[in-house]
Amino acid sequence: MESWILGIAIFFIILFPWHVAGICLVLGIVWYLHNQQEKEKYRKQAEEARAKQEAYEQDLINRFGKATADRLIMGEIWTGMTQEMLIESKGLPGYVQQQQLKTKYKEIWSYDRIGKGKYSTSVTLENNIVTAWRN
Repeated sequence: MESWILGIAIFFIILFPWHVAGICLVLGIVWYLHNQQEKEKYRKQAEEARAKQEAYEQDLINRFGKATADRLIMGEIWTGMTQEMLIESKGLPGYVQQQQLKTKYKEIWSYDRIGKGKYSTSVTLENNIVTAWRN
């Protein structure tokens, strides 16, 4: 048991009658144990989240290589990236505009909604490859 709990217990024993001190001591110990359980629960959750993030990052490295995976983790967009890379980098778009042209299939993906029907980031894909983007 930690020394501060013992100090509080002694304080209550000296200050109050035995039955009140006993109740306070029991409540203090119960509170301490509950607090330790909560700390352990949050530590385990953080550890699981960290392990999940590390597994995700390793998956990106295995699929795209270290340099590309680092850029995807940072949320970057660049010309020449694939649709799959864009989804890993920015997630699914808020809005997609599709156009079927004679020789190519074109989509404009919109991200980061700033108002009704307005987005701050626009990415143009032709045949599932990023050809242009703007913030």
